[in-house]
Amino acid sequence: MPSRRVLIALVLLAFALVLALALLDARHDSDPRGAARSSAAELGAQAVETELERGGVAEREIPPASAQTTAPQAAAGGDRARVARLRARCVDEAGRALAGIRCVDVNTQVLRAESARDGRIDVELALSAADETRFAIGLLADFRRPVFADRGVRLGEVWDLGDVVLLPAGRIRGRVVDARALPVSGAWITSTRTSFARWRETYEDDSITAVTGADGVFLLEGAPVGALRVAARAPRHALVAVEPIDVAPGLETGGVEIVLGEALAADDAFDVCVLDP
Repeated sequence: MPSRRVLIALVLLAFALVLALALLDARHDSDPRGAARSSAAELGAQAVETELERGGVAEREIPPASAQTTAPQAAAGGDRARVARLRARCVDEAGRALAGIRCVDVNTQVLRAESARDGRIDVELALSAADETRFAIGLLADFRRPVFADRGVRLGEVWDLGDVVLLPAGRIRGRVVDARALPVSGAWITSTRTSFARWRETYEDDSITAVTGADGVFLLEGAPVGALRVAARAPRHALVAVEPIDVAPGLETGGVEIVLGEALAADDAFDVCVLDP
């Protein structure tokens, strides 16, 4: 009957399909390259998933290219910003510009700049990591009274001293010896316009100091013009002052000798003994 024949045909077709699928599975299992391709495909899929996961993390950790190029510039800009400026105009007592005035760091004795022909000084001051850095600056020249300035400076600040007047000065050169006429090294030399009896009770902006070398010689630079008293003191020696010295502008007064007394015993030493001629 036609319906029975159709049913048998459908059964045979289904059986053929099952057989074909079985043969395909057998070939796939027997082909190592197919298995390798399958494994590679699976591993590749896993790697893609892993890289996608890592990509999210990496994108957060690594800045974009624009940030990589601008970061060094920002840092360089920050370094440039960690400076302040010192400005001054050095003039004489008549207001005329002074060239060649030395701007010196008092603490390190480093020469920072010299004034130009117009007397101007414009120099950068490198700051520390602190919010404020303190500087002590000296303006020095031969036969001119030194001028010192000391203050704290902040980032980007301009420390403007304006017109700085350096008055005329002289120079005093001398020697300190002991009672046996031997040179005294390391003696402290100071000057004053007043009597040394009142020296410790007063303060003079134009006082100058020096220390003797191994040969006992000292040099008082920038000595104020006029009558000036000079004294010397050394360890275990009393302070000794000489008669007033007349200091002339632009000239050196030499041949000053200060004779200290006998050295005091350690038990007899005391802080200061004033001899005021």
